[in-house]
Amino acid sequence: MVATAQREVKPTIQVAGQTTTVDAWTRAIERARVEGVQVYQHNGTWLASSISEPGVLHTVNGHCDCKGAQRGLMCKHTAAVT
Repeated sequence: MVATAQREVKPTIQVAGQTTTVDAWTRAIERARVEGVQVYQHNGTWLASSISEPGVLHTVNGHCDCKGAQRGLMCKHTAAVT
């Protein structure tokens, strides 16, 4: 009998139109909390503070405009708003 390696299937969820693992979502929420991402709403638009660029606000309306989100990563700004 030949043993075959089985790959672990990680649970996924749909967040802001993006499929991500529960682990990635949990890490993003924790980063937002620990790093102190601040969230604001202005005229129906959600904004989240940048930690790496003080004074910068990222627009988060179903999709974040930060560099991480542009690369397809689950970002802490989306986690903070959601």
